[in-house]
Amino acid sequence: MDSDGKLFPDPHSRPHLGSALFASSSGLLFGYDLGLVQGAIHSIKESLELSNTMIDLIVAAAKVGAVFGPFLAGWLMSKMGRRFGMVSGAFFFFIGPIVMAMSQESAGGLDMLLGRFLVGLGIGQCSVVVPAYLGETTPASCRGFVVELYEVSLVFGMILSSAVDYALSGLKNDWRWMVGVPTIPGFLLMIGPWFLPESPRWLVMKSREKEALEVLHKIRHAPGEVVGDRSTAEVENELLEIWSDVKRLEASEGEVTIP
Repeated sequence: MDSDGKLFPDPHSRPHLGSALFASSSGLLFGYDLGLVQGAIHSIKESLELSNTMIDLIVAAAKVGAVFGPFLAGWLMSKMGRRFGMVSGAFFFFIGPIVMAMSQESAGGLDMLLGRFLVGLGIGQCSVVVPAYLGETTPASCRGFVVELYEVSLVFGMILSSAVDYALSGLKNDWRWMVGVPTIPGFLLMIGPWFLPESPRWLVMKSREKEALEVLHKIRHAPGEVVGDRSTAEVENELLEIWSDVKRLEASEGEVTIP
């Protein structure tokens, strides 16, 4: 913040608004899904008549899913792009709560277990792909601010889950509402990434430099337009830095794989 009270005095150093909003909303949902089960677990146990062992497995299922989520995220980020990786993570945030909310006593808790595992996959994916996307689309001068926004929102989401659980307690089948609420923000987060620009680094990795230049021009709030393959000097220099870094990484990986 400068002497005039402006957080980002240089217009070229401002974060992309869509990226900042997505950082806060995804962090919020991440934290909410981490904390929601604590307020609902007692009602779930009584309603579905589950054993203590099954309850322990349900609570642990999200952590197990979170172990595998980053591996899936890494593959999707590399093959399909950062945006698709975020959409995939949000899909698990959307479908997991639906499976949990529709759990039946006859399933013996297996459907609840599956739902928690799916949510864990979403948690694991978003913990990798969202910070990576933010790091690749945010100017270095405000990258820390946006990443911290994500982390603060995560903590606030955990607090919010306790407040929502308390507000819904006492309703008929209150636990179904508690575990089902994240479907709404999950659906919105599943759509949101398609309105965001793709990571310029991933575009360069796929030899799509012209698209990367256009994305950089947009997210860096550069003046004018991209004409042909030309933009402002600052944007072109950043593209060159990304290209050089990608080529160095490809070269080092090639050396490692040489027998």
